[in-house]
Amino acid sequence: MENESEDFFTLGPNPFSSHTTIHFLKEISNATVHIIDAEGRVVKNSDFSGSSFTINKADIKAGIYFIYVFGENINLRRKIVVQ
Repeated sequence: MENESEDFFTLGPNPFSSHTTIHFLKEISNATVHIIDAEGRVVKNSDFSGSSFTINKADIKAGIYFIYVFGENINLRRKIVVQ
């Protein structure tokens, strides 16, 4: 299983006011992206395959969130701030 190495992906901008993108250094297949608010509620779930995933502010309100990416050979998490 992959770790949370900064060498495996980048995320930016963070904080963001319109959108942010996760860029993976290799193609990801059959992953799920969860966006969880600071109180533990699921705000968004998306199935994902590819090398980048964009989160739009239109999808969520301002605040602190946690992104979780789960899939075969991947288990990542990152805190994001939506302005």
